[in-house]
Amino acid sequence: MSPTEDEQQQREREERERVRQLEQQQQEQQLVDGVAAESPLARTRARMCICIGDVHGFVDKLQSLWDELQRSLDANDFEHASIVFLGDLVDRGPNTKDTLEWLSTLSTRHPHQRHVILAGNHDSSMMFFLGLVPAPEGFSFRSTWEHEHRYANSAKEGLWCGASNTPRESPDDADYQQACAMHYQGRRWGGILPEYGDSVYDAAATFRSYGVRIGDREGLLRAMPPHHIQVLRSMVCVHEEVLYGGWHVIAVHAGLESTKPVAEQLAMLHSWEAVARESRAAPLCDRSTVQFIPPELDNATTFLVSGHFGFVATSHNRFIIDSCAGLKFSKLSALVLPSKIIIKSAI
Repeated sequence: MSPTEDEQQQREREERERVRQLEQQQQEQQLVDGVAAESPLARTRARMCICIGDVHGFVDKLQSLWDELQRSLDANDFEHASIVFLGDLVDRGPNTKDTLEWLSTLSTRHPHQRHVILAGNHDSSMMFFLGLVPAPEGFSFRSTWEHEHRYANSAKEGLWCGASNTPRESPDDADYQQACAMHYQGRRWGGILPEYGDSVYDAAATFRSYGVRIGDREGLLRAMPPHHIQVLRSMVCVHEEVLYGGWHVIAVHAGLESTKPVAEQLAMLHSWEAVARESRAAPLCDRSTVQFIPPELDNATTFLVSGHFGFVATSHNRFIIDSCAGLKFSKLSALVLPSKIIIKSAI
């Protein structure tokens, strides 16, 4: 059902109020940092936001793109920019391990930049598999899959089934019960589709990068250095900021649903606990429902940016930046805001 005119106006008022609060918070933070809100440095720090598409374990493409950004942009603007990774840093490509290592040292190499790493559907599923996102109090992850995906479907869907990763029709052993207590997307990430030989998320490449067989959860946890785990823990599901000139940037891996209030979706995405209650969080993994900008954001001052789709598409305020898509011969792209310039890796 389409919103009434009064409902639409109310949503627009709420959006303006959210932007005002974001501006106030950023000004207060600048003062805390010892930078006057009207100083040239403050304006520079808030002027540029660089959104980098899905890396998918191709650290060589990421380094190539980074080199292109440094060559193409003003050095001062680049060193004080907000850098937003649009999610799906892991899987498909050969070097998830090296990608997480590269990210772990970024703040040391570029201390004046602001770095935000969004969780994509691949990253969040890996986090669920590793137990980095706990179940909310009083909530069982079993409920994210049990009603629609019963035990008998484990093999068909390639769900993770414990250390042996072998589906059972009527499981009663402790190993399988541990798997059943895992979030649905975590089970999908670490499992194996028999006819495919990999998980639905192409996670085998991530396991290989750490020298671990697919599905070996304990082996992967042992192989990952603590600072790689910390990169995953630092991920967020949405990023909002107001650039110099009043541009409001909303970055989320897949997008926002057009049929749900934006404020409701953003509240969910700002809380891992709320995301964890969803068997399938549409803003992280859907396509048809999130491809276009919600009507209440279809104005000249809001940019909605995502990756996920496997292509690049731009309009006046909706941007999809995913030219790589985890493919060996595709280049990695970045969007520079508010100029709307797109820069690609050389490889």
